[in-house]
Amino acid sequence: MKKAPDHRSAATKSTRSMWKSALALCCLLLAAGPLHAQDRVALLIANSDYGEGQQLPEAKENVELLAQALKQAGFSVTVKENIEKDFRRELESFVSTCPNGGVSLVYFCGHGSRF
Repeated sequence: MKKAPDHRSAATKSTRSMWKSALALCCLLLAAGPLHAQDRVALLIANSDYGEGQQLPEAKENVELLAQALKQAGFSVTVKENIEKDFRRELESFVSTCPNGGVSLVYFCGHGSRF
């Protein structure tokens, strides 16, 4: 029997793969044990505005959905958008809030960036 062609775009396949990974990560973090909210921190970064009409709206949407899931899992979540120029400063600021013996998560959604 001939298999029907797959008409899903590469972006849709990539998004599904990303969500499967995020779900697996959330399940792993939920099984990490009885940590308190102050023991779980997350920095989620969505770079969706690349100027000159180049937008990546999925970045913001993905980060918003992941933020909701992490908050339900007891994380203290910080969301930043379009911080390409301030990436290093934001990351260093976040690291200073990371608990010893807790869980810290950094998630970046967007095109590759150099800092």
